[in-house]
Amino acid sequence: MSNRGWLVAGLLLAMSAHAAAEDASCQTISFAEIGWTDTTVITSVARFLLERLNYQTEIQRLSVPDTFKQLAAGELDVLMGNWMPSQKAELDQYRASVDIIRANLEGARYTLAVPRYTYEAGIKTVTDLAARKAEFDSVIFGVKNSSGSARIARMVADNAYGLGQFTLDEKSEAVMIATVKNQMLLKKPVVFLAWEPHPMNTALDFEYLGGADRYFGANFGSSTVYTVANASLRRRCPNVGRLLENLAFTVAMENALMDQVLNQNINPRRAARDWLKGHPEVVSGWMKDVTTRAGAPGLAVIENDLKR
Repeated sequence: MSNRGWLVAGLLLAMSAHAAAEDASCQTISFAEIGWTDTTVITSVARFLLERLNYQTEIQRLSVPDTFKQLAAGELDVLMGNWMPSQKAELDQYRASVDIIRANLEGARYTLAVPRYTYEAGIKTVTDLAARKAEFDSVIFGVKNSSGSARIARMVADNAYGLGQFTLDEKSEAVMIATVKNQMLLKKPVVFLAWEPHPMNTALDFEYLGGADRYFGANFGSSTVYTVANASLRRRCPNVGRLLENLAFTVAMENALMDQVLNQNINPRRAARDWLKGHPEVVSGWMKDVTTRAGAPGLAVIENDLKR
């Protein structure tokens, strides 16, 4: 056999050995979809890359508590939106069966907010709300099935900061933001759950409220977002694990992706591909030591796909 023949044979053998090293369950990787656009867009990035590497992916639409339950039971592979410390209770409940792969975003925040005109009228912390509850119709707007709304519900139940007479009105993310936007157009006071990254931070003029540290954490709910997985994923699917270990994002990147999805009506997969195409240096770092499912170098496959 010629040197070239030996090289090809060796490559095929290596690829075969790599494929055999991953469990058959790795053919399809399941991700949680928890209804938050920031998690949707970064999950779309991960799914785009995995599918080009010849994996299949699927989405399971779940609440945050059910997501952790499914991860622990091995019925779900990955959640890319573990906001900490706001999801600490959910994570702690299943910690022995959940693998924290890495922090994928630093500099996030998550707490209550009001329009700037309301802030300037004296509502600057959560302790200012109770005395002026009538101005807000005693309502706080939140997002359905979110850990943030669960924290607001506990604040109300505990009568924390005098909020016991408020009612939590939970809506989908899009409907909540539309409701807040309408109230702001009318210059009405409104208090709502807000977070960053999200294009609301540039589209709406509002301020985060201080003082809710006991429920949301210090520094306006300053948060780190983690990628977490079923405890067996990295053992069963080491190549998938390497990709997830490499994936980290920035607030600016997520804001840009979410703006395309929410305000420009671009499909999350298309937004992910367009962003990756414009940032080859990021793709190169993310694909370090990552291969296709068969074991071929992954970077070349992704680069070729993005040239189309």
